[in-house]
Formats: sequence, C-alpha cells, structure tokens
Amino acid sequence: MKNTQPQLSLRRSAPGDELELGRLWHTVFGDSKAFIDTFFRTLYAPGLACLAFSGDRLACAGYCLPGVAALGKTCAYIYAVATYPEYRGMGAAAMVVRDLTQHAFDSGVDIVATLPASDSLTGWYEKVLNMTPVFKKGRPGAVFPDSWRRFADYCGSADSGAPKYLWAVGAPGVDLAPFKETGWQLTFE
Repeated sequence: MKNTQPQLSLRRSAPGDELELGRLWHTVFGDSKAFIDTFFRTLYAPGLACLAFSGDRLACAGYCLPGVAALGKTCAYIYAVATYPEYRGMGAAAMVVRDLTQHAFDSGVDIVATLPASDSLTGWYEKVLNMTPVFKKGRPGAVFPDSWRRFADYCGSADSGAPKYLWAVGAPGVDLAPFKETGWQLTFE
C-alpha cells in the first residue's frame, strides 16, 4: 500500500520568515497583528523558531525562547506552537517541539519548559518530550531578561485558564527535583 501522506521537512527560521510565521500565528490563535508584531519586535530573532513544511508550504511552527535562569541553570521556553488545520494529525507539532528542545540542549540550555494551553495538552507534552510539571506559574523564582518583561507588560495579566504548572524536561544529567515548585512568573498567556 502506497503512503499518500505528504512528507514533512524541518528548518530553522531565517530572516524574512516573519510574515509567513505571522500569518500562521494569526490563523491558529487569532491574535491581533499588533500582538504578533510586538512578539517579533521584542522576543523573536531568526533561528529561534522551527518550521515544518509539507512540500513548499508552511505546515507548523513553534518558538523556543532562551534567556531565563532558575537556581543557577539556563532555561528556555517553548511558545506558540501552531499547526494549520489541514496539517494536524501528521506529527508536525511533535517534530517541531522535539527539534526545538534538542536545539536548545545542543546550545547549552539546561531545562526546556512550556505552559500547555490546556490541561488536555499536558499528556501530549509528557508523551512527546517526556515533560513533567515543574515550575509554578505566576510565582517569583526564575529570572527573566528585560525583553521578556516588556512583552509580558504588553500581554497584560489575564489568566487564560492554562494549567497552574509549567511542564519541563531537563538536558541529560539535569535533575529537575530541585526545581519543583520554583516560580515562573512570565508566561505570555
């Protein structure tokens, strides 16, 4: 039996990808152009996103934002993983988050965290990345760069109803036990 499902390819984001990434973001999340533009001006740099393509069409993308420190370890944050509806169920998001995580670890990051948008996604992150609940959302603890604070100020303080914990995975040899209940204030909900 012939496999008719299109093959997916991955690459890191490059200068000039912002318009296409912004279209995907708006389609999937419905955020305003002003919000998306603020993200790209404040937090994004080429190379921080992983893009999945079906042929020459963008299917999925996600971001891994570095710069956070907690208890002497470097942390990065997976954010805004988005898949066009017609490409869902093909494994694109799993490929993207695995690539983001591996790239972060290869770059020397100790811990990769994310705030799943809903409780239903916690099991997906556990299955795909072996993540567990670690950081307590909204509490002090982790230290953030100024750019994160500027974007968080723009986002406001609305609680989206996301889980109360950020899920995380450590690089090989990094024990997450000391980080349980450590606070993580900025989640950009």
